[in-house]
Amino acid sequence: MIFITGFPRSGTSLLSTLVDRHSKVCVPPETRYFEEVYRGQSSESIEYLYSAISRNKRISDLELDLTQLQILSRVGGEQCVFSLFELLMNMYARKCEKSLVCEKSPVHANYISLLLEQYSESKFIYILRDPRDSIASLLEVPWSHNSILRHSREWSYRFKTVLHLLEKWPERILLIKYEDLVVDQQKVLADVMSFIGVEIEKEQFIPSARSGTHREWEDQWKGNVNKAVSTDSVGKWRNKLSPLQADVVNSILSKYLITYGYETYMPSPVYKLLAITKFLETSSYVRLRRAIKNAFS
Repeated sequence: MIFITGFPRSGTSLLSTLVDRHSKVCVPPETRYFEEVYRGQSSESIEYLYSAISRNKRISDLELDLTQLQILSRVGGEQCVFSLFELLMNMYARKCEKSLVCEKSPVHANYISLLLEQYSESKFIYILRDPRDSIASLLEVPWSHNSILRHSREWSYRFKTVLHLLEKWPERILLIKYEDLVVDQQKVLADVMSFIGVEIEKEQFIPSARSGTHREWEDQWKGNVNKAVSTDSVGKWRNKLSPLQADVVNSILSKYLITYGYETYMPSPVYKLLAITKFLETSSYVRLRRAIKNAFS
């Protein structure tokens, strides 16, 4: 099983669409299965799992006959949260008449270690984008919060975890850059398809009117994936973020920006003062102040 993931608004939908055009590979609409069904509870009752799956809006987007899921799971003899997900993906592949399936959910980046251990043949493709562009895009979608500081910390935590796992499982995790993909589709997509285990096809570069990777209710923020690939979204943060917002992201993520070849600069004195103010509001500062008080009391 192949998983495509990354920080939200990093190009996962674009990559999924390119992969989905392959004659042997399908990418279903985003399931968020392990965030919304698994919930860290691998021992849930089978009745709960069937109920959670049947009520889930994203799984309904797969347009599968879920009565078949119950029949197949009982025949197979394994009825747990992981085996049911695998059955769902296999059912979707059969519906699409394709032999391979790649699941794309950015939130599954939080479950990479778990899924690599649960599915011995699984692999992950993680797409990296300039975090300032990702965050600037997140500020424009209706389903995200608007805290630059929180977005930056979430990006840092997620990517730090991915880098750690990449060291542990280098042969099972492929890291690509969004900017490389839109500049040189041929090379990057060839690497991706080789990682999946198939040859690249010329049809993957032909924009289609509709892709199975998302449903119409997501068109507001995913509709562009069916258009020709362009570099127009690279560096958009310069016009989307205020100088202070850009300083926040740059200050927190400068190490990663430099390492992965993104333009960076020294943060302004204004943000340094803001950073100190924010720290004074955190629980870390409260614990530090309490520890100092106890040490001298």
